[in-house]
Amino acid sequence: MRLAALAATAAVAVAGLAGAPTALGFQTGFTDVGAFEQLPGADRALALERVKAARGSIVRLMYNWRAIEKRPPPDDATATTPQCGCYDWSAVDSAVRDAAAGGLQVLLTTYYAAPSWWEGSHRPAVSARYPVGTWKPDAAAYGRFLTAAAHRYSGTFPDPAHPGATLPHVGYWQIWNEPNLYTDLNPQWTKVGHNRFREASPDRYRQLLSAAYDALKGVDSTNVVVTAGTAPFGEPWRGGKRIPPALFVRSLFCIDGRAHMHARNCRRTPAKFDVLAHHPYPIGPPGRHAINVDDVVIPDWAKLKAPLALAIRAGNVYPATPKPLWATEMSWDTSPPSPGGLAPETQARWLAGAMYVLWRQGVSVLTWFNLRDQAEGPGYDLTLQSGVYFRGSKVSDDRPKPSLRAFRFPFAVYRRYADFKGHGPSKLWGIAPQPGTVAVQTRADGKSPWQTILTLEADGNRIFQGHLDAKKGMWLRAWQGGEWSVNWQVF
Repeated sequence: MRLAALAATAAVAVAGLAGAPTALGFQTGFTDVGAFEQLPGADRALALERVKAARGSIVRLMYNWRAIEKRPPPDDATATTPQCGCYDWSAVDSAVRDAAAGGLQVLLTTYYAAPSWWEGSHRPAVSARYPVGTWKPDAAAYGRFLTAAAHRYSGTFPDPAHPGATLPHVGYWQIWNEPNLYTDLNPQWTKVGHNRFREASPDRYRQLLSAAYDALKGVDSTNVVVTAGTAPFGEPWRGGKRIPPALFVRSLFCIDGRAHMHARNCRRTPAKFDVLAHHPYPIGPPGRHAINVDDVVIPDWAKLKAPLALAIRAGNVYPATPKPLWATEMSWDTSPPSPGGLAPETQARWLAGAMYVLWRQGVSVLTWFNLRDQAEGPGYDLTLQSGVYFRGSKVSDDRPKPSLRAFRFPFAVYRRYADFKGHGPSKLWGIAPQPGTVAVQTRADGKSPWQTILTLEADGNRIFQGHLDAKKGMWLRAWQGGEWSVNWQVF
């Protein structure tokens, strides 16, 4: 009788959700330095194969500038050529080649540390507070380096390891990493007057970003320039080690104020990019907002979108067109192995829920951090056990977590609307294995057979959505083509 009543309710379900970006797809992939950049060939090939098996389509490869530029270029012109003897591209070549062979798109992140000869004057001694390569990096030199990189990965450059072949094309370029942190860019603040501070890193980063944009577009106008993902947290006072991301973005775009924002005239030196990225690491479940006003976690993208929209209208961003939003890092650890992590089943449900919360805010790409848990190293509190695989002695020994199923076939159900306030029918959202009909199923307890109570249509982006009068404690899952999502208990 309960199932019959649910089926009757389901008959009036609508496929669309008010205010949801129905035409927006959601692309997934992974950031995993240990798997994609550091593993030997066979292990890396298997890791990349598992990205595809997880229905990921993009891998974020991270290489620091200093590791490639081994010595000063003889002159500026030579620095723009990939043949310069100052560069060692071998590690990047290998990873890009393997990713392309695996049918994956590459997001190539080139970031700190700058070579010491391109750091600025009056550099403090290298220390934990002022890490190597972070002090006032030279934007023009960074642009020359990226010109060389863009030529090398243009799709036409001869592959030195395979005569007669060319190196793969890289079309997505991420400029630096977490520039609102002292670990990546210094100085964060400049002291002006007595106990007053002005943001310094956003101005420096705008120079790096615009120089990179000009360099990459100068080689190939189709190159896509992605901003550095900003870190989610900063000190809520001026003069700290980290600038909160919303404040950093406002300063980057020459926006003053918070509650009542207004744009300064920065049209002569706009921030140049195609995609705005952020790292919305959470402080709890997917719907929990940040505590500090300028921090930005999973549901807080409005703090970035509002200044971006104002900056576009003011001409402080180039080109002055709408920008896609990407989350290029995010994760939760699990226990096991980390004592402070989530239960693996909780990580799986929160991962699927986070995809929905990001998508409904307009985010179109997520690269999860990591594919496989990191090694324990100095301790679980200093490493990330956030993979969708438990780490084995080698990649072939890794064991899947429930979050792998959630990543392959995300499905989320929330009893409350948009910002998790108010009441009403539950939202159903997911990404199906393929376009077409998706069955939503339930069962009365943990042992009885699953029964279909509703069907929804996945669109061309594989997104399906609807709503249902689901009761607290009810178990639901999505099913398509013999594959099912992670089980979701309505809360």
